[in-house]
Amino acid sequence: MALRASFNGQLGRNAEVKTVSDTKVTKFSVANNTGYGEKKKTQWIDCDLWGNRGEKLANYLVKGQAVLIYGEIELHKYQAKDGTHKATLKCRVTDLELLGKKHENGGESDKKEDRPTESSKADPEFNDDVPF
Repeated sequence: MALRASFNGQLGRNAEVKTVSDTKVTKFSVANNTGYGEKKKTQWIDCDLWGNRGEKLANYLVKGQAVLIYGEIELHKYQAKDGTHKATLKCRVTDLELLGKKHENGGESDKKEDRPTESSKADPEFNDDVPF
């Protein structure tokens, strides 16, 4: 039984486009965080986006990209090779939104121009006085 849901998170790997019976499917994993501090948990959700839209979005679905996902979620239970019982969440994506800007290599931007510089404070044209 699938449940309609929406969730957000960041891609854990670059999307892969595969062909299944003459139909394209784009596969990717999303890390959804809940809680905070020591109670913070990360739940990984395997996502499938069927059709041409996924193929067109694949170049934007890169590791670290924040997304908002709408779709049908199912719990998939299976037995691992070692005999233990495991479960994963799978989502058949019906819609998605790209959030924020694309992060290359899945990390924070380290470009100098993205960070404030000390030189702006030393600039004589910079006026730090607030008129109120």
